[in-house]
Amino acid sequence: MIRVRQVVLGWVLVGSALVFGDEAQPAKQDKEPVKRLPEVVVIGKPDSYGAESTAAATRTDTPVAEIPFSVQVVPGSVFSDQGARSLEEAMENLSGASPYHYGGFLGTSDNMARRGFATNSNYYNGFLMEALGNINLQMVEQIEYLKGPSSTMYGMGDPGGVINVRTKSPQAEAASSIQARFGSWDYREVSIDSTGPLNADKTVLYRLLAGHSTSDSFRDYVEDERFWIAPSLTLSLSDATTLQVNYSYTEQVRTIDEGVSFGVDREPVADIETFLGEPGYPGQSFQHHLLDATLTHELNEHLTLRSGILYSHWNTQVKGVRRSKAEPNADGTVTRLFDWSDHKQRALQWYNDAIFAFDLGPTSHRVLLGLDLRWRKNYTHILRYSIANESITDPVYGDPLLAQTADSNSTAEQNWGGVYLQDEMELVHDRLFLTVGGRADRVEVDNGSKSVIRRAVTSRAGALYRFAPFVLADSRHRIGVFANTSESFTPTSIGNTDVDGNQLDPETGKQYEAGVKFDLFDERAFATVTVYQDTRDDVAMSDPDNSGYYINAGTLRSRGVEFDFGGSITQSLSLSANYTYCDTEVIRSSSLPEGSRFHNIPLHSGSVWAKYMFREGAFRDFGFGVGMHAVGARTGDNAGNFLLDSYVTWQAAIFYRREVYRGQWLEAQLNVKNLFDEEYYETSTATTRVYPGTPRSLEFSLTYHF
Repeated sequence: MIRVRQVVLGWVLVGSALVFGDEAQPAKQDKEPVKRLPEVVVIGKPDSYGAESTAAATRTDTPVAEIPFSVQVVPGSVFSDQGARSLEEAMENLSGASPYHYGGFLGTSDNMARRGFATNSNYYNGFLMEALGNINLQMVEQIEYLKGPSSTMYGMGDPGGVINVRTKSPQAEAASSIQARFGSWDYREVSIDSTGPLNADKTVLYRLLAGHSTSDSFRDYVEDERFWIAPSLTLSLSDATTLQVNYSYTEQVRTIDEGVSFGVDREPVADIETFLGEPGYPGQSFQHHLLDATLTHELNEHLTLRSGILYSHWNTQVKGVRRSKAEPNADGTVTRLFDWSDHKQRALQWYNDAIFAFDLGPTSHRVLLGLDLRWRKNYTHILRYSIANESITDPVYGDPLLAQTADSNSTAEQNWGGVYLQDEMELVHDRLFLTVGGRADRVEVDNGSKSVIRRAVTSRAGALYRFAPFVLADSRHRIGVFANTSESFTPTSIGNTDVDGNQLDPETGKQYEAGVKFDLFDERAFATVTVYQDTRDDVAMSDPDNSGYYINAGTLRSRGVEFDFGGSITQSLSLSANYTYCDTEVIRSSSLPEGSRFHNIPLHSGSVWAKYMFREGAFRDFGFGVGMHAVGARTGDNAGNFLLDSYVTWQAAIFYRREVYRGQWLEAQLNVKNLFDEEYYETSTATTRVYPGTPRSLEFSLTYHF
């Protein structure tokens, strides 16, 4: 069915060229944003590696330098220059984020551990998204990461923080582009991006993004194919009222791949290409619809009203071979199963905010009062069969299915409501900033046979002081110091009951954080240094005295130091860099070794990427980029039975940009990833599921702007 999408995309490409080809205007990408909802705006200089403001931390558009919490924004220009193809790859630019996926090649979903705490939830334009599948990076304007417990703003969640993806929005200046990308292992992709006004007074703006990609893999028999289309509209209904509507549809077909298996001694024994599934099965098919709309109305200069709604609908069909045991067999084989299952989710979210801006004596206030409602229902049908074991080092394919081992249906429904209040205060003009907030949540979970209601109250407070600016090396710089504390909560699984049949209390999170923020090089660059301690308490753990039951007795702790830098050092040189020291420890547990580190989480990690563009001379219009990503050793499973070695990979790129005709130009880009062909293992979930990193690969892209 996905082949039909290629025909649709072809007509979209032709139609865009016919409609917009006559408007030979310079393709100004996001330089003049139209009036949009405050929570959607992240402002940065054109093509900059830094961002000046974000709404991720406060749900209001606030300068990053005035937010008393650690928040990082990675603009699309960074991961576009790096040639990133997945959200997971782009998130290597975030300190404190570590890959934690379960799908091997390109991942089943964009999972990242945050400050050591694993989670499968990301946010999409400020809405919670718990769908499987991958977000198409070509739709993404920037990635925002609010670090640490964030329940006061976003409701239930893990203490590691919230990663939010902002999609590209309509612009007031007409601009279109067509891009083709080619790379190693038959990677091919074509995409379009077209935006502009639909009427003369520019009160109706549109954007259309669409694309199709296919790829094989360095892994034997592994393939991936995707189609996506994402139209959006911004309507200025009046001088004070704006409506933005976004829709996206994604379809993906990919091979189920759970990586390689280490041997019985928990050491690598097979080539990284070795595939332990069964070729020929469709694997995982995924379809996802997302529709969101946000209405904002400025009632007067002091009061703004805002309402947003999102509907999400996704289906996943699985048909392929997986592994059923965490450890290999003594004869050098892995135990497998055939998974034939269907998963569906329907979700609806609705929030309403009132933002009051006023002065009270010498202080300025921006008060946010909001209501957040969410509904979600999951349907699951699982059908499984046994299948013959497979050799770890020398697989022979074609085994028939054996006995049926499972056939079950289940549903799960969740209703969630929250009320939140926040005050952002400027106590001393342009110097002292204070943010305090609180939230009350109610969550009801129903699995068809049992319903559980849980309530939680969370709060946070932070302060930041900015010193006076100073001049150094002919550039203006400014420093601010901040400190904060925040909380989070996560309801436990509905099946986690104590010996008396009572549902366990929610798990809780607590943070203490302090740091320094730097505005550098005449506000062209921004840096943050942060120290933190995040603790996850009341973790559900097995009752050591009553088998099959649970108690709230686990404690996990993460302490660390983070550094982030993004921006332009000169007009030609841009830099993005990060470093993480993440010291994780199991404080209390009946199932994990106390004193051990969290699995898959390195003590040290970091990355750096630099881009230089020649502005004059013989190499004018040329540029190059170089970067590296380093990850320390980490445990391969929860018990700490084996280690994954540390690794360093290098990347390089060459850029060329040339105007071909009065405001129309051509961009060519060549990226080389894993430049020195380092062999490494990125992550694992067990001895039998270890995911190799991608060897050296090349990718070439050609983009025509008109």
